[in-house]
Amino acid sequence: MNTPKITLGFRFIFSALLVLTLLCSLGFYVINSLSNIRSIIDYQSNQHINKLAINSSVSREMFILSNRIQLLEQSLLYDKEILNKEGQFIEQKLNEIRALSDSTNFSQLTDVFIRNFHRFIDNSLSLNQILRELNSADKELLDILEALDLSVSENHLNNVLRHENTHISTPGDNFHTSNNVLEGAITRLRVTYLTIGKLTATIRSRITPDTEEVLIIEIENQLDIFELHLSNLNGLYSPIIENKLKTKQSLDQYRQVLQKLQSKLAQRWRILSSLAKSEDELLTQVEKTEGSVKFSAILLKNQLKTEIQTLRLEVIYFAGFILIFSGIVFIRQIHKHIKSPIKTIITRFNEIEADQFNQVIKLQRQDEWNTIEKAFNKMSRRLDETYQELQAERIKLNHLAHHDVLTGLANRLQVYQDIEHCIKKSQQTGAKFGLLFLDIDQFKHVNDSLGHGMGDQLLKLISKRLRETVASDGIVARLGGDEFMVIYPDEQNLASLQDRAEELNCTLNLPFELNANSVFAGSSIGVCLYPEHGDTLESLVSNADVAMYHAKRKGRNTYSVYQAEMSTEAHKLLQLSSGIRKAIENDEFFIHYQPQYNLLTDEIIGAEALIRWNHPEMGLITPDNFLPIAEKTGIITEIDTWVFTRVVKQISQWRDEGIDLTDKFFSINFSARKFLSPDLPDELLHLLEKHNCPTNCITIEITEQDLVANLDDCSEAIIELQYNGFKVAIDDFGIGYSSLNYLKRLPAQCLKIDKTFVADLDAEKQGTDSAIVNAIINLGTNMSLTLIAEGIETEEQKQSLIREGCHLGQGYHLSYPILPDELSKLMRINVKSA
Repeated sequence: MNTPKITLGFRFIFSALLVLTLLCSLGFYVINSLSNIRSIIDYQSNQHINKLAINSSVSREMFILSNRIQLLEQSLLYDKEILNKEGQFIEQKLNEIRALSDSTNFSQLTDVFIRNFHRFIDNSLSLNQILRELNSADKELLDILEALDLSVSENHLNNVLRHENTHISTPGDNFHTSNNVLEGAITRLRVTYLTIGKLTATIRSRITPDTEEVLIIEIENQLDIFELHLSNLNGLYSPIIENKLKTKQSLDQYRQVLQKLQSKLAQRWRILSSLAKSEDELLTQVEKTEGSVKFSAILLKNQLKTEIQTLRLEVIYFAGFILIFSGIVFIRQIHKHIKSPIKTIITRFNEIEADQFNQVIKLQRQDEWNTIEKAFNKMSRRLDETYQELQAERIKLNHLAHHDVLTGLANRLQVYQDIEHCIKKSQQTGAKFGLLFLDIDQFKHVNDSLGHGMGDQLLKLISKRLRETVASDGIVARLGGDEFMVIYPDEQNLASLQDRAEELNCTLNLPFELNANSVFAGSSIGVCLYPEHGDTLESLVSNADVAMYHAKRKGRNTYSVYQAEMSTEAHKLLQLSSGIRKAIENDEFFIHYQPQYNLLTDEIIGAEALIRWNHPEMGLITPDNFLPIAEKTGIITEIDTWVFTRVVKQISQWRDEGIDLTDKFFSINFSARKFLSPDLPDELLHLLEKHNCPTNCITIEITEQDLVANLDDCSEAIIELQYNGFKVAIDDFGIGYSSLNYLKRLPAQCLKIDKTFVADLDAEKQGTDSAIVNAIINLGTNMSLTLIAEGIETEEQKQSLIREGCHLGQGYHLSYPILPDELSKLMRINVKSA
C-alpha cells in the first residue's frame, strides 16, 4: 500500500495557517479588549459630562436665584402681590433645579432650601403687614397730634377772648407763660414725632441684624421722649385733656406694633441664616459633585491605565507564546524537512568536489525531496561522464590557450612564459639565450590582392617553414597578425644568432605556392641576446621589436641586431610624428628633383619630385623616415597637397624664365588616401589654374601596392584624372603581384620598373631579375604603356635596359636628386648631371 504523499508546501502551509490562527486569536482578543475599554470610556465620559452639565446649570441658576433672594432680603417695601409673585417664580426655579439631578442628597438639600425660602416669604409677608400697621399707627398718631395742636390753639384763642370780654387790655404774665408752655410742648412733640418717623423709615427701607437693635432702641427712646413731652402738656381745657389721652393710647399702640416688628425681625434673621446655610449646603453639594466627577475621572484614568497595562502584558505573553510556538514548529519543520536533506546533499556535493562524482543519495522520502534525490543521482552519473570528457577537453583547451589556432605555433602567452622560464634558467646557470622578432614584409598586400583566405594560407606555410628550419633548436611562436618570434634557449653567441636570422630570411625568401600563384614573402628580423640586449621580459621583447622596425627601415628583407642607439632612433621617430604638421606650417620641407632621361639620346624628358625635410634639430631627414609616419597619422594628404603646389609653382616659374618644357613631364607621388579623394581633380585643377600651369606636363604616380589594394576605386580615379588632362603612372611596378588582369582594369599610361629588379641587371648574365624585367617590358610594350626604369646606378644596367627595349629611366648613374635651380640649368643645356 502506497503512503499518501504529503508535500513540503502542504507542511509549511499547514504550519503557517496554525500560526496565522493563533495570531488571529491574539488580534481578536486585542480588538475585544480595546472595544471594552472604549465602552467604559464612552459610558464614564457621558456620566461625567451629564454631571458637569447639571452642576453647571445648578450653579448658574443658584447664582441668579441668590441675587434675587438678596434683593428680597435687603428691602421690606415689597407689597404682598410682588412678594407672592417673586416667591412663586423662585420656587418654580428651585423645583426645576431639584429635577435636574437624580441625587437623593441633592433633592433633600433642595427641599430644605425651598422650605426655608417659604419661611422667608411668610416672614416677609408678616413684616410687610406689620410695617403697614406701623404706618397706620404713625398716621393715627399724627392725626391725634394735629388734633392736640388744634386743641391747644383753641384753648389759647378762648383765653384771649375771655380776657377781652373782661376788658383786660394787657394780659398778665401768667397768661403768656401758660400759652408758651403749651405751644413749646406741641413743638417738641412734633420734633420727636418727626425723629420717630425717620427712624421708622430707615427700618422700612433697609435694615441689617447689626443696625436693627440700635434702631429699635433709639425709636423706643424717642417714644419715651415723646411720652415725656406729652406729660408736660398740662391744661384744663377738656379737648386738650381728651386728645392727650388719645395720644397716650395711640403711643401705646405704636409701642405694641414696634414690639411685633422687633419680634418678626429677629425671626427674619434666623430664617435668613437658615436660608443662607441651606444655600451653602446646596452649593457645597454641587462642589462635592464636581469633586466626585474629577475623582471619578482620575479613577477612570487609573482604571484604564491598569486595563491597558494588563492588556499589554497579556498581549506580550500571548505573542511570546505564539513566537516560541511558531519557532518550535518551523525549526522542527526546517530541521526535519530541509536541513537534514540538505546536509545529506552537501555531504554528497563535498564528495563531488573531491572528484568523487559517481555518488548517490538516499533520502527515503515521498515528497519533493524524492524528485531532487532522483535528479541529483542522475546529475551525479552525468557529471561523472562529463568529467571524463572534460579531462580530455582540458588538455585540448590548455593547448589552445597557449597555441595559435591558425598555425598551431605557440602564441604570445606561451612564448612569454617560455621567455620567463629561459630568464630564470639563465639567472641560475649564467647561460645566455637568443630571441628573434620577425615581421613578414608586404603581408598586407597579399591580403588586399589575394584575399584574407590566401593570407591565412600563406601564414600556415610560413609557420611550417619556420618550424622545419628551427626544428628542435628553438621555439617558434606567432604573436599575432604577421609577427613571429623564435627563441633559441641554448644560443650563447651573437654571431651564431645572426647566422640563424640570415638562415630564416633565406628560407622565407623562397617562393610560396598559393593556388598556382608564386608569392614571395621576406621578413624583417630583430635580433637580441639575453642578457646583453635586455635582462627582463619587457625590455628584451621591446628591444627586439625596436630592432625589427630598424630592419624594416633599412629596406626590409634583412635583420638588425639591437643597439642602444635604436631606442634613441625610435624616440626620434616619435618626435618626428609630432613635428610633421609643424614642419608644414614652418615651411621646413623642400623639393629635390631627380631628372628622367631618354636612355638612347641622354635627353631630359622630365623629373620626379622628391620631398625632403630640413628638421631644425635633426637636420636633413629622408622621406623613408617620415612618410610612413605621415601615412599612419593621416597628415600624408596635406604633404601631397604641399608637394603638388610647390611643383606647380616651380613649373610656372620655369615657364616664366623661358625654359622649354615641351614634351617634359614632372612626376608627383601621391598616397592612396590622397589619390582616392573624391574632390582630387577639382582641387588639382584649381591649383593649376591659380598658378597658370597646364595639366599635360603633370604625371601623378601611385604605387602598385596601393592600386591593387583599392583596384575598383583607383580605376575610376585614373579615368577621371586622365579626363582632366593628367597622366597617371604606376610606381614600383613588379614588387607586388603584377598581373595582366588588373593592368587591363587600370587604364594607366606609364609603368615604372622597381629599382630592386634593375639593381641586379647584368649585361653579361641573364639571371632571374633580367627575365622579370624582360617580362615587364614586354607586358608594357604590348599594352602600349610608357616604361621608365628606376634606380639605374651603372652603365651596364642602362645598356641592359636598352637591349630589353626600355628606353626611359632615372637613377644615380644618370643624375642624383637635385635642387630646382640645378635642374633648370640641366634643362637649359639638356645633359646628364652624373
